[in-house]
Amino acid sequence: MNANRIAWLASVVVFSFFMTGCVSPNYYSQYYHDNLPSAGTNVSVLLPYSGQTRIVTTTNPTNDINTLARAGYAILGESVFQVSGSIDSGSLMSQAKKVGADVVLCESAYLGSYQGAMPLLQYNPGTTSTTYSSGTMNANAYGNGGYAYGTGNYYGNSTTTTPGTFSTQMIPVTMARYSYDAVFWRKRKPPVFGVIPIPISDELKGKLQRNTGVLIAIIYDDSPAFRANLLEGDVILSMAGEDVLSPSDLSNKLFLHKGQKVDVGIWRNGELKTISVQLDSP
Repeated sequence: MNANRIAWLASVVVFSFFMTGCVSPNYYSQYYHDNLPSAGTNVSVLLPYSGQTRIVTTTNPTNDINTLARAGYAILGESVFQVSGSIDSGSLMSQAKKVGADVVLCESAYLGSYQGAMPLLQYNPGTTSTTYSSGTMNANAYGNGGYAYGTGNYYGNSTTTTPGTFSTQMIPVTMARYSYDAVFWRKRKPPVFGVIPIPISDELKGKLQRNTGVLIAIIYDDSPAFRANLLEGDVILSMAGEDVLSPSDLSNKLFLHKGQKVDVGIWRNGELKTISVQLDSP
């Protein structure tokens, strides 16, 4: 193999190592954070993984998150990171299947470029030298037959090669940087009530003149709350004649009354209303 070929192969190996780190990591797996414990969601409320993952690229995350929540999907987890260069979509699908996500909502953004340096390995061929030698040699011989002598000329050469060496040169490169955000979702089982409640704000406490109650942030499509015409933005004040103190208290009351028809006291646009809701019993 000639010196130019060796130099080319060495450069390719170093460049590949620099760009991939030998083996490209799965950043979606490396930076994945499980959302279920922090959200207080029990795995038992989720349907089994469908076996098929739909990847949705979003340009309006807030709107698309609300749409998936209304359709009855729960967030399993999220991966957020920044890297140089683009990411193979196969690593996203691999992580989605690993966690059993029916839908992945993903967003990426170009953050700009920056100057970096790449090590380039260069092969420096060894040196070859040839040594030449020549001369005259005299020879004398004695024996029973008498005395003899003669003269002869000689010449020759020898070649030696020193080993080649490697040197590293830093080459300026321009690297693009991107941010990635992927949210992994799984379909829920049919809900008992069908709302995502959040604590009421200090402003609402002032309007209601009370500390208790929960605000309906999301209503699941075709759920008991949806069919009873509860609306997002309603404040739930009571259920079955008892005050609702917090989101966790609402969950406890739903567990006690699942499968029953209950009266739900709400506050809507400054008016108090009572709406009857037939709760499901999954």
